[in-house]
Amino acid sequence: MNILYKNTKLEHRANEINTKYVFISTAKAEAIANDYSVVVAKAENFENVVKLQVESGRIAIVCITAETYAELIELARACKAGVLFVSESAPSESVCLASLAGYSNYELDKFAAEIGAQIEIKRFVMSVAREVPFSLSRADAQKIIGEAAGHESESALELLDKVLDNAIIGFQRLKKVAMSDQIVTSKLSATRPGSEATAELLACANRIYDEGGVHVLEAGLGFGKTQHAIRPILLKAKADGKKTTLLTHRVSISGSFDDICAQYSDTKIIGNEDKLESLALVVNSANQQRFQVHTEQSDVLIIDEGSQVIAHILQKGFKGNRRGVFHELVKLIKSARLVLIADAFISDILVKFLALAGREINFMRGRVDNSQNEIALSEIATAQRMIIENIATSLKPMIGLDSKKEAEAMASYIEKRGKRVLLVTQTTRRYPAVVAFFKNPNTEMKKYDALVYSPSMQSSISIVEKHFDTHYCLFFGVIGVDDAKQFTRRDRTNRKVVVGVSRQVRQQLDKADLIDEFFASDDYVFDSIALSFYKVDAREKNNFRTNLAISFESDGYKVTRVKPIAADEIAAMTFNGEKRAVKEYVVKETMKAAQVIVRAADFDEFIEPESEVQRFHNDALKASRALNKQVSQLDDDDITLYKEGVGVVTLMNARCCLLNDANFHSFAEQTESERGRDYKDLAGRRVFFLKFMSVIGVVNGDEILTDSAMKKAAEFAVKSKDSLIGYGILTKNAKCKTTNEISATVNAVLKSIGFSKSRVKSDGEWVYRLSKPAFLRVISYIDKGRYDELTRTNRKQASVQQKFDYLVSANSLTAYREIHRERAISINIT
Repeated sequence: MNILYKNTKLEHRANEINTKYVFISTAKAEAIANDYSVVVAKAENFENVVKLQVESGRIAIVCITAETYAELIELARACKAGVLFVSESAPSESVCLASLAGYSNYELDKFAAEIGAQIEIKRFVMSVAREVPFSLSRADAQKIIGEAAGHESESALELLDKVLDNAIIGFQRLKKVAMSDQIVTSKLSATRPGSEATAELLACANRIYDEGGVHVLEAGLGFGKTQHAIRPILLKAKADGKKTTLLTHRVSISGSFDDICAQYSDTKIIGNEDKLESLALVVNSANQQRFQVHTEQSDVLIIDEGSQVIAHILQKGFKGNRRGVFHELVKLIKSARLVLIADAFISDILVKFLALAGREINFMRGRVDNSQNEIALSEIATAQRMIIENIATSLKPMIGLDSKKEAEAMASYIEKRGKRVLLVTQTTRRYPAVVAFFKNPNTEMKKYDALVYSPSMQSSISIVEKHFDTHYCLFFGVIGVDDAKQFTRRDRTNRKVVVGVSRQVRQQLDKADLIDEFFASDDYVFDSIALSFYKVDAREKNNFRTNLAISFESDGYKVTRVKPIAADEIAAMTFNGEKRAVKEYVVKETMKAAQVIVRAADFDEFIEPESEVQRFHNDALKASRALNKQVSQLDDDDITLYKEGVGVVTLMNARCCLLNDANFHSFAEQTESERGRDYKDLAGRRVFFLKFMSVIGVVNGDEILTDSAMKKAAEFAVKSKDSLIGYGILTKNAKCKTTNEISATVNAVLKSIGFSKSRVKSDGEWVYRLSKPAFLRVISYIDKGRYDELTRTNRKQASVQQKFDYLVSANSLTAYREIHRERAISINIT
């Protein structure tokens, strides 16, 4: 081995480094020295050597033994290196991980225990507990702890049971509906879908129609609330000449009632709203003046999927005037003779909201027997591998995903294998094939080899005939527990669903006092419901895997677990590649649509796109508006930013940061009225970003980011971490102790406003510089005046520099005099 960087903090010995993977050890790594690139470093130099190899673009693998595990595992994580668990007794059983991303503390501790490392038992208990009940059953966890703890097993098992019991109690508190004198409860007797449940719901519909009042119906998934409770009431009211309003949160649900109700999106009803007998309305439009002439005269108000409707109104990304809609809905509940709210999962937030109307609430609760249904829990990659196997063997899968991008990638992959796929998303809901499926799902589904759907397909669709061979639900942290459970029951014939859940969590703010501070408005009544919702929603989603698994077990499902295998990683890479391919396709087609728009001078949007061509036409127009550019000026980078999903949020953050006070206030007022984004939220973002940019020293976008400035900026970001979690800018893992942590934290903040930094050489030293093109690109979208000013200055400076360079090249006394004159001009300009 050669000695490199002798007598420095980087001193190490190395054989010939000729592979991308470099194994780094504190001792001679004989087992791998002959086949791989190996580096041996002294303990005091080890961290610096690992960082050197990582920065060289190689995949650094830290060699860990039983004696060095506790010390080196955190170092490897901080440096973003992989690890090799060296088994000295059986070298062939050593385990190598190229990256620690995605591995839990439990899994790492388990590998360590296999090589004889001492593990801190309390920490191990906590890491095992986090895997229960999703990845491990309680019995499996107890067995693992008992074997690992040895003489400490009794106290370790007591701690495990306490932690697991507290998780169940915590989830039960989240889902508990608080009772009061205002609520009258009763129970439904049927526990499974069938003739008994149907008869009970029909009798219930007749009774409550005659009684009037406010009624909450909680009946299980698949019991037929739509068919046997909602529809009969609408039809009875129609026969009696009474006006009715059906409110929901999804277009697909409202559209399933178009044989009874006029649809809010139908242009034929414009000007005739006061003459309508029945109206199906998506809740975003509930406070529009033209619909109020009908809703305020309605004898019957029905809210389908009530808990989700309220959650939809309360969410911070609600499109429209959410406080206006909130109060309009309270007013309608107060005035209608009969109010029916139906859902499979009634939330405490919904009941508190209904109580604002001051009327007695009749709460009919159902019990569900799910013992005949199996939920198989798995990692996302495991489920993806199983789907690939299904497609290869010509099985017909039905796949629900809570992410539209993931759904599009899934459908694309299956289509490329020559299969017929129906993709149901918010984007495709008006396509003829999807409309036909919504109207007659049990017939239309037989045309397809696979059905891929997003949250756009909810309780309005019930498949009751056997067609699909396998069923999957893949969750990426977008929706909550109740919405996720709805996904599993769209096909009433299935008895087993494989449920894959991502380990990646976008942490949300869940501390009550901080929620009050960051999200409270001037509307006390609204806040009394909204702030409680934010806390519950965050606590549920921050621990989604565990909460979902607890919920399935509590509901009586037979819960099993699918073990991951090595081929899962290949499946994950396959679908990541498919997402990139779909992204490239979308950009390409949107650019084509932009060119067609310019040639045809067709700048009108389609109200509801009914084809891919119309979808991309609309996307090009929306990108033009969002990015403040003419359609003819759009390029691939513009479309890529807009279609990233976070593109609109990125530009919102940039406006909070870069606009002057007057322009920011105009933007905030417009955003609050059009998108329901609270001014306080925007103002809070502005305060943070302005301070951050001041600390890091950004003015015109091409500054050198010094180490000291980045450290101060990272420290400020971590100090402000609670609010940044609330704003979705940082995660709970933001740190600023090591150089890598500082760089990662600064990167996260810069990325949230569309900025980036790069490593460049300046005066012989490697430094970080802010990317001027990225800075100017963002400015061009949000402040054309400032962009023109900056680029005009750049052009002027470039012109002077070009003149100067020309004169330097001329070897004459005249040139010498001109040089000094130009230098004087430059100084004056500066």
